[in-house]
Amino acid sequence: MTYIWFNLIILIIFCKSLQSINQNIWTHNIWLDPYEKYSLKWTVNADNQSIDFLCEVRTTGWIGLGLSPNGGMKSSDIIIAWIDDNTGITHFHDRFASGESVPQIDESQDWYLISSKQNSTHTVIHFQRPLITCDHNNDRDITRDTTRLIYAYSDSDPQSDTDLKIHSSHQRGSKNIMLLTNSNKPNNRPQETDLKSYIFNVNNLTVPISETSYWCKIFKLPAEHIHVVQYRSIITPGNEPLVHHMSLMACFHPNYQTFDQHLLSEGIDCTDMPVDYAHCFNPYLTAVGKDYYYAPKDIAFPFGDQLSTTYLMLNIHYDNPEGLTAIDSSGFELLYTKQYRKYEAFEISLGSVVDYRVFIPPHLPEFTVAAHCHTSMCFDEIPESGLKVFGALLHSHYLARRIRVRHFRGNQELPWITFDDNFDYNLQPFRLLHQMVIIKPGDQLTVECVFDSSYKNRTTFGGLATTDEMCLAFLYYYPRMNKQNFCLSGPTRQSIKSMANMSESTSDSQVMEYLLNKQNWDVMDVNKSQHLMTGGKHNVECHMIPTDTAKQIKEVIGYPNVEQIYRPIRSQCKASNELNNGLPVVYTIVLSIIVMLLIIGALFAFYAYRNRLNQRKMRLI
Repeated sequence: MTYIWFNLIILIIFCKSLQSINQNIWTHNIWLDPYEKYSLKWTVNADNQSIDFLCEVRTTGWIGLGLSPNGGMKSSDIIIAWIDDNTGITHFHDRFASGESVPQIDESQDWYLISSKQNSTHTVIHFQRPLITCDHNNDRDITRDTTRLIYAYSDSDPQSDTDLKIHSSHQRGSKNIMLLTNSNKPNNRPQETDLKSYIFNVNNLTVPISETSYWCKIFKLPAEHIHVVQYRSIITPGNEPLVHHMSLMACFHPNYQTFDQHLLSEGIDCTDMPVDYAHCFNPYLTAVGKDYYYAPKDIAFPFGDQLSTTYLMLNIHYDNPEGLTAIDSSGFELLYTKQYRKYEAFEISLGSVVDYRVFIPPHLPEFTVAAHCHTSMCFDEIPESGLKVFGALLHSHYLARRIRVRHFRGNQELPWITFDDNFDYNLQPFRLLHQMVIIKPGDQLTVECVFDSSYKNRTTFGGLATTDEMCLAFLYYYPRMNKQNFCLSGPTRQSIKSMANMSESTSDSQVMEYLLNKQNWDVMDVNKSQHLMTGGKHNVECHMIPTDTAKQIKEVIGYPNVEQIYRPIRSQCKASNELNNGLPVVYTIVLSIIVMLLIIGALFAFYAYRNRLNQRKMRLI
């Protein structure tokens, strides 16, 4: 009888364990659609280089999920699945889309079904895929770059594998996300007991009825030294389809009091904002949809001291293609403490100058801009132990396609600090690095941006407006240095005038007008321009924070001479049959423990039974 009770207890433990595991194996989760009907959860399996997905969709029809090159169907790598309402059989296929039609079933099935279930309202599909498959014709790699997911679902099951019911317009869409970013799990939740919050939001704003708009509003922080340890985005219920993304920007200005005149304003269209607002381009927070972030343990972002900014600008991007009337109060909530943490974090800001010295000729599918910064030029307070970089944010505008931050030490190039070979202006998230990076005195950092100006008819310049371009990286590090600088570089004015066959006396405005109106960019012109941006020597400017005053560095800078260029090692492809296609590893561990406990229980029952027999024999004697 004891053994029966023991096994019953083990069975209860097993069921509870499976339930707990099912809730906790997912390190990431988002809503793909603004109506919160399509939930996606995922976990990256580093051991076997695969990724598990869980789609939970409010439908009893078919569902689809795909990897897209550009947010459309063509050339997408897709799964479509449904559970037959009559038989309960799950249909699951790896497909590829050659156009805007029913995706074809792929000969190489590289998405593997783990489990599925359906009730009266929802369909749940759990599946797995290698990060890089061996099907190079129809599959797309899952990398650390921005991933463009497409999704769709229908209210009814198909009659056959090729007879997919057409979905309505609100049952499909795309989402740009970082699938391989480090998770920001709640175990990093702040433990301080005095947490308070600041809220930076628009107040009952009438959302512009134009298809795309940007709204900017200035805020001032209270004059107190605080440590920000968490933030979350706040979106007015019902406005999720309208709020595309939000940013909170730090403002650095030679005359801070200028911002006071804007504090009572409800904000302004960012495309027609006062010139003072242009000093607020340093991204502090960015969120796409409902998002949150916990600062790493022992680290906080300081505000309210003489080294930090006092003013912030909220920038909200609205998408309103249907011209809906809506009232919005979206924004950010920052949680802070005065139980000061051990380390204060800040950011190293580096990249290209934001003026005509960075220019991108029109009609080019690829044009690279490089920006260099040697630590001795702008960051002379780096301790010998170095700065510990734990996160990054890459920033550019509409023409950018690829960005990377290269790291040089002596005659060696170290692994890139961060990169995105599929950059999207509308998704510029804070990126937790997979490994801490140490920047030491004497290191050089170089930011490279690749732009696509194919559809442009005129030259694009570096600048603060979204119609201009930027090539910037913000590296979040600790411990904080006492002096903070932007480090910006660009070709020398003399080299640009020489390229344009202009004299030294030519003014900047004349050079800019010449480049802007130049129409016939032949191969020689493009090559000369490309050499200026990547092969030539650059001037460096250090912009002091918080006053934004610039200091010119006399020395010029370019790429260092290194013995070997760093090249990332490409992961080997895997077929689906190479994966651990059973239960996830954590399930296997729990099952092993349960079996071991059952064996122990059986041994316990055997010895207890034998002892009872011996006791009976003793009584008979």
